[in-house]
Amino acid sequence: VIAFLLFKGDNTQETSATPATAAKTYKSTIDLCVVTISEDGEGAKVSKENRELRDELFAKLSLFHDYKVIRGVPLSPDATTQEFLDLAKKVNADFILQAAIGSDQKKISAQLFNGNDGRNFWTKSLQEEDGEADKDFLEESTALISALIAGHDGIIHREILQKALVKNEQDLTPIELLQIGKAVWEDMTKETTLKAIEYLKRCVSLNPDMSTAYALLSEVYIEDLRREYSMTSEPLMKAKQASKRAIQLDPKNAIALIERFWLLWYEKDYSACELQIKLALEANPYEPLVLISAGSFKVVTNKDVKYGLELCDLAIRYNEKPQGWYNWPLITYHSREGDYKKGLECAIKADYQDDDNIAQTAVLYWLNDEKESALKKYSEVKRLNKNYSIEDYKKFFFDIWDSKGIDNHLDCLKEIEAAYKSAKK
Repeated sequence: VIAFLLFKGDNTQETSATPATAAKTYKSTIDLCVVTISEDGEGAKVSKENRELRDELFAKLSLFHDYKVIRGVPLSPDATTQEFLDLAKKVNADFILQAAIGSDQKKISAQLFNGNDGRNFWTKSLQEEDGEADKDFLEESTALISALIAGHDGIIHREILQKALVKNEQDLTPIELLQIGKAVWEDMTKETTLKAIEYLKRCVSLNPDMSTAYALLSEVYIEDLRREYSMTSEPLMKAKQASKRAIQLDPKNAIALIERFWLLWYEKDYSACELQIKLALEANPYEPLVLISAGSFKVVTNKDVKYGLELCDLAIRYNEKPQGWYNWPLITYHSREGDYKKGLECAIKADYQDDDNIAQTAVLYWLNDEKESALKKYSEVKRLNKNYSIEDYKKFFFDIWDSKGIDNHLDCLKEIEAAYKSAKK
């Protein structure tokens, strides 16, 4: 490309004396170094137990394809900030995870450090429960630590996002743009959806090799369709193209595989949905986004509720600060079971900002005989969308999501609408 620009037109023309500026290249991964502690506090000697811990973490973290996982030399448990900075510089790591297991194999501690400033910004201590086998404790602890830090909206995501949100727009890297794009689901509105499209398109324009960015772009285009925002032309075609590109770039990327599932759910291809869930779980059974997506499908559509709830519970356990929509399948489940109190608790926890889900919160208040609160919530719906109707609710929860067992919501919403109109007179 540079050569073409230099010699465009008459190729005998003398080139400028000013050298061309090479296009800036960007990383496609977050580089994470995994280390344990040295046995005697110095040197590279590592106990068998700590070596096994490090290797288990390395194996599980390697399933998170947005990361390049690096084995690092062991550090003293009393390592200084400078030692962490030196290691980060040596292996070119963005973050360092140091983990250790006690000599009795009953306690695991983990610390996460920022490779740029050496700051320890996350710690976790896990204790073996009575009667738990050593192997089970190691397996479950390493799964939990890996998911918490490397998950789609986990600890490292939030660390990068926090800093990205205060940077100058023009200075944002593809990795940072990706984190901002992910955050759209924290606040599902038309404005945030449009912003996510913009950030993710910038991300792939700067680095066209990022599978997860294309996968998320596919899902945001589908959100445009589901909500009828009409912000982009031919969103379904663009969603399919982005999904195809995401899987082409990385066929084993669990995020790319599960984002394709959301496209298939929109198209009501349920057999393909089941296959896509299977592929994503095989690719990474520790990724919270995969677990909550699979669990949502099975619970909301009432296909395999017991298994679906297990997946949802695991997704929430694997995420210290799950996004609000993780509560969605639980709202549906508790409402279906007639436990409206728990359903309302989940809806309040979700803290939705869009008209459809706020309307559902209003319904749950009504079902709990909290009529005044229900009408306040429904007033919020009308402020967001003055033309909101029962048909909108039906289309979103029943036609698009195929929610099973919550038909009484429609009757409740009729009552709320009538009470709202009466109060307005």
